[in-house]
Amino acid sequence: DTGPVPPEPAVAHAGDAGLLLEEFRPYLLAIAMAELPEALRGKVGASDLVQETILKGLKNLATFQGATRQEFAAWL
Repeated sequence: DTGPVPPEPAVAHAGDAGLLLEEFRPYLLAIAMAELPEALRGKVGASDLVQETILKGLKNLATFQGATRQEFAAWL
Protein backbone atom coordinates (compact mmCIF):
# COMPACT_ATOMS: atom_id res chain seq x y z
CA ASP A 1 0.00 0.00 0.00
CA THR A 2 1.50 3.33 -0.99
CA GLY A 3 -1.25 5.45 0.53
CA PRO A 4 -0.60 8.20 3.01
CA VAL A 5 0.35 7.57 6.59
CA PRO A 6 -2.29 8.97 8.93
CA PRO A 7 -1.20 12.37 10.24
CA GLU A 8 0.21 12.40 13.73
CA PRO A 9 -3.02 13.47 15.47
CA ALA A 10 -4.71 10.36 14.06
CA VAL A 11 -2.06 8.18 15.68
CA ALA A 12 -1.57 10.23 18.79
CA HIS A 13 -2.77 7.41 21.00
CA ALA A 14 -0.15 4.73 21.62
CA GLY A 15 -2.58 1.99 20.59
CA ASP A 16 -3.24 3.60 17.20
CA ALA A 17 0.47 4.16 16.59
CA GLY A 18 1.19 0.61 17.71
CA LEU A 19 -1.30 -0.75 15.20
CA LEU A 20 0.28 1.31 12.44
CA LEU A 21 3.74 0.06 13.34
CA GLU A 22 2.53 -3.54 13.57
CA GLU A 23 1.48 -3.35 9.92
CA PHE A 24 5.17 -3.09 9.08
CA ARG A 25 6.32 -6.06 11.21
CA PRO A 26 6.45 -8.55 8.27
CA TYR A 27 8.35 -6.02 6.13
CA LEU A 28 10.85 -5.35 8.92
CA LEU A 29 11.26 -9.04 9.66
CA ALA A 30 12.05 -9.79 6.02
CA ILE A 31 14.74 -7.10 6.04
CA ALA A 32 16.20 -8.25 9.35
CA MET A 33 16.36 -11.88 8.21
CA ALA A 34 18.03 -10.92 4.94
CA GLU A 35 20.51 -8.43 6.40
CA LEU A 36 21.47 -9.94 9.77
CA PRO A 37 25.03 -11.24 9.46
CA GLU A 38 25.43 -14.97 10.08
CA ALA A 39 27.95 -14.28 12.85
CA LEU A 40 25.31 -12.38 14.85
CA ARG A 41 22.40 -14.78 14.36
CA GLY A 42 23.36 -16.85 17.40
CA LYS A 43 23.47 -13.75 19.58
CA VAL A 44 20.40 -11.84 18.44
CA GLY A 45 17.32 -12.89 16.55
CA ALA A 46 15.72 -11.07 13.66
CA SER A 47 12.46 -10.82 15.61
CA ASP A 48 14.33 -9.13 18.48
CA LEU A 49 15.65 -6.50 16.07
CA VAL A 50 12.16 -5.95 14.68
CA GLN A 51 10.69 -5.54 18.16
CA GLU A 52 13.37 -2.99 19.02
CA THR A 53 12.70 -1.12 15.77
CA ILE A 54 8.97 -0.99 16.49
CA LEU A 55 9.56 0.28 20.02
CA LYS A 56 11.93 2.98 18.76
CA GLY A 57 9.46 3.87 16.01
CA LEU A 58 6.71 4.30 18.59
CA LYS A 59 8.94 6.44 20.81
CA ASN A 60 10.11 8.62 17.91
CA LEU A 61 6.93 8.77 15.83
CA ALA A 62 6.72 12.55 16.21
CA THR A 63 10.01 12.91 14.29
CA PHE A 64 8.61 11.28 11.13
CA GLN A 65 8.24 14.01 8.51
CA GLY A 66 7.12 12.02 5.48
CA ALA A 67 3.62 11.55 4.12
CA THR A 68 3.47 8.12 2.46
CA ARG A 69 3.71 4.54 3.64
CA GLN A 70 6.84 4.14 1.51
CA GLU A 71 8.48 7.05 3.33
CA PHE A 72 7.32 5.63 6.66
CA ALA A 73 8.80 2.23 5.81
CA ALA A 74 12.10 3.86 4.87
CA TRP A 75 12.05 5.91 8.09
CA LEU A 76 11.58 2.76 10.15
